[in-house]
Formats: sequence, structure tokens, C-alpha cells
Amino acid sequence: MYANTVARLEKEIAALQKKAGEERSRAAKERQAGNSKLRGIGRHTSDSQRLGKEKDAARHEERAANHDVKAAGFADQAAKKGDQLQRARASLQRAQATEDRRDEAKRKQALDREKRELTEIERRRAPRSIDADFRAARRACARRAHSSRRRADLTSRKLGDASR
Repeated sequence: MYANTVARLEKEIAALQKKAGEERSRAAKERQAGNSKLRGIGRHTSDSQRLGKEKDAARHEERAANHDVKAAGFADQAAKKGDQLQRARASLQRAQATEDRRDEAKRKQALDREKRELTEIERRRAPRSIDADFRAARRACARRAHSSRRRADLTSRKLGDASR
């Protein structure tokens, strides 16, 4: 989403800058035409011709000023789009960072899961030592002995209660 916005804003800014450049070029041409009219006034130019050329030069200057205003408007729009572009790029970077963190967390979880599975497989495959088998058998035997003693105690209590 943000990548598309960034690309769109970059294109819009480029188009606005191009339009501003074209308007500045038109303004320069108008000024050049006005200056050409003024340079055409010489010592031998009649008053009416002089007045006409000065009016033409003023019209060219006015058109040049209008082109400058349009160019400034395009430059202003481009600056606003530049601000939007900065915000969109920051949002894009934040979104990419968030996605990278999620991907890293998923990768780490998968790695931990795989590590646990491998540990479990190795534990199952590992031969048990004789000591471990002996300890397990001794514990089982002790449990059986304890439970049989307890049964005997319970039985004797029941018998003792019955004789009274």
C-alpha cells in the first residue's frame, strides 16, 4: 500500500516539477520577446511606433509574470506533495520494519520448534545407561514396597477395628 503511494507521489512530483519548468521557460521566452521589442526602439523610431513597441513589451512582461505565477503554483504543489512523500516513506519504513520483526519472530519460533524436536529425537535415540535403568527399577520397587506396607497397615487397622 505504502509502496504504491510512494511511487504515485514521486510521479506526481516529477510531473509538477516538469510543468513548473515549462512555465519558467515560457516566462523566459516572453521576457526575451519583450526585450527584443524594446531593443527594436532606436533613435529614428517614431513616437507611435515607440508607444506600440513599449505596449507590446509590457504585454510580454505581463504574460511572463503570469507564467511565473503558474510556475510558483506548480512548485508549491510539488513541495506539498514532497511532504506527503516524506510521510509515506516513513510509513513504508515503519511497515517494513514491523513486517521484518514479524518474519524474524516466526523464523525464531520455527528454529526453536525444530531445536526442541531434534532434542526430543536425540533423547529418544540415546541409549540409557545401566545406572539409569537400575535407579528406575529401584524406584519402582520402592514404590511397590511402600504401597504393600500401606495395604498391610490398612488391613491390620481394619482387623483391629473389627476385633474391638
